[in-house]
Amino acid sequence: MSLLVMFFLKRIILGHIRRLSEKTRYHLDTLVIDAMQLPLTIVMLVLNIILLRHLCVFFGATEVPFESFSGIVERVLLIFAVVLFVDRFCI
Repeated sequence: MSLLVMFFLKRIILGHIRRLSEKTRYHLDTLVIDAMQLPLTIVMLVLNIILLRHLCVFFGATEVPFESFSGIVERVLLIFAVVLFVDRFCI
């Protein structure tokens, strides 16, 4: 449910920022917005993984392998999002 809310907020906020950026004479701001679409989605997924991990720990429904595995997945996805943003922005 929280992922759907994040997608909805991302769509509204980025749509508003995109409309504002189209009114400027600079093209760089539009490039940044286009470059951050997919990396922002990956960051939202990581935030939901972190939320799930903390909820599992809070309710005692987790095991040690899940915690260590989710930490590795979070780091890999965040690094991938940064690389993807830089790749899309620079090309």
